[in-house]
Amino acid sequence: ADYGCRYCARSVALRERMAAKYKGRIRWVFKNFPVNPRSRSRVAAQAALAAHQQGEFWPYHDLLFRNQGEFGAGDFSGHADTVGLNLKRFRASMSGEALNKVIEADLSLGRKLGVNGTPTFFINGRKHLGSISHGLLKELIDEELTYARTLVKEGLKPGEVYSKLTEEKKTTADDEAKKDEDNS
Repeated sequence: ADYGCRYCARSVALRERMAAKYKGRIRWVFKNFPVNPRSRSRVAAQAALAAHQQGEFWPYHDLLFRNQGEFGAGDFSGHADTVGLNLKRFRASMSGEALNKVIEADLSLGRKLGVNGTPTFFINGRKHLGSISHGLLKELIDEELTYARTLVKEGLKPGEVYSKLTEEKKTTADDEAKKDEDNS
């Protein structure tokens, strides 16, 4: 996602609803994809990662999306104060290069997976570009949970389910990409 994307901001309420509905059964992973490398969205991504270093990623993430117009240097520190971060540590993290490396790795992964816009969601490897409704996301999650239960009943260890599911989706996506190349 891109912190400056108004469509990405809608995912805050969606994540909260899904977390409550599927408590302990789903994992929500966030990757940074600031579309414009020179935008304040990239600095916002750095700030969220600095908050993550203090264990406050999600509260800071949510605050950024709820206050998208507030991306000045003072705003980031103000948000850090709001969520209770150690400001000295936050500012030190923001001034280093480590956070930029994480963002670059996220961007690289996104490009490798065919992300070309935000928001983009992956549900166990199933890609969905653009905003996603509560109903559609619930349907996709329910399908994946049902399939995961089937795999466990067939003897797959619970700890191996995610790897299996994402590998299957990767193979399917690779096959589709190959078909597209062959047809062009």
